[in-house]
Amino acid sequence: MFKYLTIAKAFVPLMPPIGDLPDSEAANLVEGIAYENNQGEHIKFVFSKPIRKGEKISEKEVYDFLHYSVEITTKADTIEEAANRSIFLLEQVLDTSTFFSQAGSKMQALVSIVNLTQIEEIIKNKKGNFEKGIFKKRKINEIKAFPPRRLVFLTEEGTKNIGRNLYWFRMGLSEFSTLSRFVSFFTALNETNYYFRREHKKSETFPLSVKYYIETNLQYPIGSLKKWGAIRNKIIHFSGRKSDYRKLYREAKEHLPILYECCYYAIAKLLFDDLSPPSPIIFYEDIEKEIVDGTPEEVDRLTAIWMRRNKGYKEIEIRALHS
Repeated sequence: MFKYLTIAKAFVPLMPPIGDLPDSEAANLVEGIAYENNQGEHIKFVFSKPIRKGEKISEKEVYDFLHYSVEITTKADTIEEAANRSIFLLEQVLDTSTFFSQAGSKMQALVSIVNLTQIEEIIKNKKGNFEKGIFKKRKINEIKAFPPRRLVFLTEEGTKNIGRNLYWFRMGLSEFSTLSRFVSFFTALNETNYYFRREHKKSETFPLSVKYYIETNLQYPIGSLKKWGAIRNKIIHFSGRKSDYRKLYREAKEHLPILYECCYYAIAKLLFDDLSPPSPIIFYEDIEKEIVDGTPEEVDRLTAIWMRRNKGYKEIEIRALHS
């Protein structure tokens, strides 16, 4: 099993506890808040600049402080598994932050992931190579946009009706969180049912309901909509006492590609007759891998980063984060 380091960016509306720093730390700079769980995994939120106890912060700096660089150290057998685990851990912490601050915390970017075990070996031996992953980003041509045959947002009726479904569909495309994407796509899909029934009243050749359309026309498994509704409810009303968050995450991710396809086809059915297939959905933990050679220049660069990360400014550390 290897150690991996994931770099991300996040918006977290909680100020660092400057006034609560111990007196013994008054002379020291603090650069971030670090969380450690019972499995030895770390999440570190790095401030926009190091701070001291009692330091004054301007209005602009307050806003800057809410945007953090995030370093996540986790353990896994493969870089793909580590990427998935890192995003899951970050999502947990951001959900907790949202609960305490009553303001939405958000992932803003996923930057890269590296095999930290291999990097430590390179630094030690002055040679070798390490695995690096760059998180895939959606390109414009990879996002299925509905053609402007019916510009529904240009009318008051369109804004109040199918425009809301398009809004939730696009939310599902842009969200980082797998669970949030699932809720967005399900909302967009489920709310088309009213329009299916309305169109069926006009013409009996139109599918009776979105459920009928999914199961009969698209021929997805019977009960799919009900199953997705149950997953959606578990996400919205999640209770950690008897439920496993990780199991729910895996379940949502497993069903998300088909939910996305059904959502696309259902909205498209209401907009135009000729349906082109949707582009495959990209999960944000998907990565493009490369092997980086440990040249002398690269060894020097990695060593400098390693020294800075491990022997630099102090941090506020919070332990025993539930995994």
